[in-house]
Amino acid sequence: MNTQIKITLFLLLSLSLRAQEEAKTQNIKGIVIDVETKQPIIGATVFVVGTEPIIGTATDFDGAFTLSNVAVGRQTIQVNYLGYAPFLTEEFILFSSKEPYLEIEIKEAVATGNEVIVKATEDALGINRPLNELSIVSTRSFTAEETERVAGSLNDPGRMVMAFPGVQANQDSENDIIIRGNSSVGMLWRLEGMDIQTTSHFARPGTSGGGISALSTSVLGTSDFSTGAYAAEYGNSFSGAFDLRFRKGNKNEQEWTFKAGVLGLDLAAEGPIKKGRSSYLINYRYSTLGILSAFGINVVRENVTNNFQDLSFNFFFPTKNNKHLFTVFGLGGISREHWTPKAKVNWESRLDFINKDQFSDLLVAGLTHTWLIDEKSYLKTVVGGSLNRIKDNEDELTMDSVAIRLQTGEFSTYRMNLHSSYSRKFNNKLRMKTGVMLTNMHHNLFKQNRVDTLLVTDLNHVSGFTQLFQAYAQLSFRPTEYIMLNAGLHASMLTLNTTGTVEPRFSAKFQLAKRTSITAAYGLHGQMLPIGAYLLEIDGQQPNKNLKMAQSHHGVIGFEQIIGNNVRILLEGYYQQLFNVPVSVTDSTFWFFNMRDNYGNTALTSDGKGRNYGVDLSIEKAFRNHFFVLGSASLKRSLYTAMDGIERRTRMDNIWNTTLMGGYEFEFKDGGALDIGIKSFVSGGLRYTPIDATASTTAEALVFDNSRPFGESLGTYFRLDSRIAYRRSAKKISYSIAIEIQNTTNQKNLFEKQYNRQSGTIDNRYHSGTVPGVFFVLNF
Repeated sequence: MNTQIKITLFLLLSLSLRAQEEAKTQNIKGIVIDVETKQPIIGATVFVVGTEPIIGTATDFDGAFTLSNVAVGRQTIQVNYLGYAPFLTEEFILFSSKEPYLEIEIKEAVATGNEVIVKATEDALGINRPLNELSIVSTRSFTAEETERVAGSLNDPGRMVMAFPGVQANQDSENDIIIRGNSSVGMLWRLEGMDIQTTSHFARPGTSGGGISALSTSVLGTSDFSTGAYAAEYGNSFSGAFDLRFRKGNKNEQEWTFKAGVLGLDLAAEGPIKKGRSSYLINYRYSTLGILSAFGINVVRENVTNNFQDLSFNFFFPTKNNKHLFTVFGLGGISREHWTPKAKVNWESRLDFINKDQFSDLLVAGLTHTWLIDEKSYLKTVVGGSLNRIKDNEDELTMDSVAIRLQTGEFSTYRMNLHSSYSRKFNNKLRMKTGVMLTNMHHNLFKQNRVDTLLVTDLNHVSGFTQLFQAYAQLSFRPTEYIMLNAGLHASMLTLNTTGTVEPRFSAKFQLAKRTSITAAYGLHGQMLPIGAYLLEIDGQQPNKNLKMAQSHHGVIGFEQIIGNNVRILLEGYYQQLFNVPVSVTDSTFWFFNMRDNYGNTALTSDGKGRNYGVDLSIEKAFRNHFFVLGSASLKRSLYTAMDGIERRTRMDNIWNTTLMGGYEFEFKDGGALDIGIKSFVSGGLRYTPIDATASTTAEALVFDNSRPFGESLGTYFRLDSRIAYRRSAKKISYSIAIEIQNTTNQKNLFEKQYNRQSGTIDNRYHSGTVPGVFFVLNF
């Protein structure tokens, strides 16, 4: 254990010993609304599960409730209302210093004749029920507290979902999300209803991932994550959808949260703007990496300095009659990374003799307006904008210490967005939702790459505007309490080259028994390519400007069995057929989605194909009775066909992967609690193109054997992450201490091959070794 961790533990344990007299209770406030109309539910019964005597109340005219004097610690809330399915929250931590505000959405039961059927359906028995009730296949919700308790997630939603079925890790130092063999470029990121490009620091051009999330869990609310065949309202994506929501600040009390950890220092503030009515929530984070670098301590690599900072906020303003709800939200982040060449005697891989600067900025800001038109319908509009800017300059030193420019890039994309949706519930069997999305994009791109001895300009300060128009409509029909049918259509058009798609969607759920159901879904999904792929310049021409949108047919069949109230077994089989995938007209084996990032540097045509198919199995025990478990296993294939017409394995075709994570919580009589958690990955290795050793020695650089693209495996990948945390509530403050260790066993997982200049050999480069981290949270 290093000295920093020892000092931190000593200080935090000292704080524990000096804690004030324990506070025994806290209040819980919230609102209960109809999931389909967003209207408040008046007179719903709300109570704390397992209390004696029962702590309960009923919602008022605004659907609001207050549960007073609830014991601190883990609690579960249940809501019952005549004609509605009962609802049970996940267990959440009740702190003495933070008064939670819960937004609970319940679903109306189906009427058969004159009888209303109220049964314990998935609302009460299900685990992580999606917020979007129209996404009934391959979708689950998650909370900020769930993100924090998963070992090795670094409080990053992108890293947390890598333990979900069908998802696999790409690189230890990145949070790219690979779903069912698809490229991470196929992910849709949506924040508060607005589609955005990424939420990550250290972003890279041509992909949706990066190094670490710019979103703090202090502002994150319950959100949805989908791995395919999702509802018609999600477009411009063929892989998955991440629908992120901010929570609202406390409308009654001023509260503060301070966090310190291996990644950053956080300060969050929330409270009422007008007490009981409106609220604010704001969080600022400054990178601990930058602080450590200032003292000569480089965490990522000895010759690399990193720093970042971000700001996020959410302001909530309802009108007096609560018919109009407004929020103002935002997310901003800047990140910097610098690579300094080592002394020549220490040169091994190219990571030792490059001089690199990377700058990454992101900005998202928006306004939402929800109009509760009547008891059956509402209109929600989101308007806002986003900025993503990346600068990347890289030189390589020769053995004579001469700097050779490898690449220069400046990529800026500005977006203005409008998303307006109308939802109407005709009755408790039939619901409609329709909407339009308009995105105006301004791009300013420049890129130079070194090809042999020449610098080739691929994007020569290309700038301009283009628009993406999207529209959708979907119907949800529940003919009986045992059946749900969803049908929809999504259409899109890119004005840059007037290409578009019309995408039918269908899903169904059949309740075979109280705890047994089967699901099926089909969707046609399309996505525009990263903007730089269209605008690539070769000899003054733009050969890729008329590329079509990449599309895929995606079908899923699932079986779900719930055991008791908190264990779910889920089995899903899927098949995905990709088409209109860009492939090279000069390199017969090139397939666009085999790239990890960037826009490519060759002329392309939309003649590529691909197939992903497999089976995902998961067994999940929700966090109740002090512990949780999630185990998953996947068998899959990921294949592609390029210009030569030969079907080959993609870079993501690792055949199988398994995950296991869990945690147990020990509660003490003094009010403290100790959490212990683990997370493990075991999977087949990603693919890589073999190295031509003889040619590499001659060229003094890596030369690939392109006759066997992705013909080798990186080998079995194994990683074990661990976590131990202690929390305690005092009279006016609460705090928690956590130690997370990524790659606890220091497993050497092969990441890539690299050329060693000193020895003239081909060496292995590995993923990260053991990385310890300490996190401290103080609420007051």
